[in-house]
This record gives sequence, structure tokens and C-alpha cells, in this order.
Amino acid sequence: MAKIHVANEVAKGYLETTVSLEELQNIKRYAPKALQVFEEKEEVFRVMPGTKGSISAAGICFAEETADKKAKVVFEMPEAGMKAEDINAYIMDKYNEAILNLRKVETQIAAATETVAAMKKDIADNIKIG
Repeated sequence: MAKIHVANEVAKGYLETTVSLEELQNIKRYAPKALQVFEEKEEVFRVMPGTKGSISAAGICFAEETADKKAKVVFEMPEAGMKAEDINAYIMDKYNEAILNLRKVETQIAAATETVAAMKKDIADNIKIG
């Protein structure tokens, strides 16, 4: 499940997902719909790996990784030294929809990862050389 970290003294935070950038690239290549949320056949949210991180109600682009190789996106807080309740209120107001949709995508990624691994194994098992 997505985690939010805030460094209050420097007015920055980051949203961390459960997978690496490499895993996101793999899912993007082999099962891209797992990175999307649809409502009535219309795409309303998308997660993707990229070179510049961003987060909005329409999607998240992960461009960095944590020390343990989880994809993350960095965001700015309005000011340093905020009270905990103000931090929580700000994050809920600004990123609530994106976080809820990211949780849906993380569930889809877990299922797609298994499917992609099985597909790759099946293809590899059927490659004959020589």
C-alpha cells in the first residue's frame, strides 16, 4: 500500500508505492491497463514511470526510487514547520483522490505481475534454440 513521508523541516514529502520503477516499466510494456483506473469505460487515472515526477487527481508519474527500490514521487508542502494536523489536512485536500486511485492501481499491478511472469515463462519454455 502507498506510503506518504513528510520532511516537515524542509517542506517536502514523497509518496512511495509498493513497486520499483523497473516493475512499473515492465507492467507498462506488457500489461498497461493495470496502470489505469477506469470509470464507465473512461480512463480517469493513470500511473506511469518517467523522468519527471508529478502527482495530480489524473495520475502519478514516478521518477525516483527510495533506498529500498520503491518508486516515489516528491511533492512540495506549503511551508516548513507545519503542525501534524495541518500536514494531514493539506495532504488529504491536495492528494486524497490520487492516493485512493493509486491503491486501486497497486492491486491491479499485483495481479498483472503474476500474469506477466507466467506469460514470460510460457514463452521462454517454448523457445527452442539450435
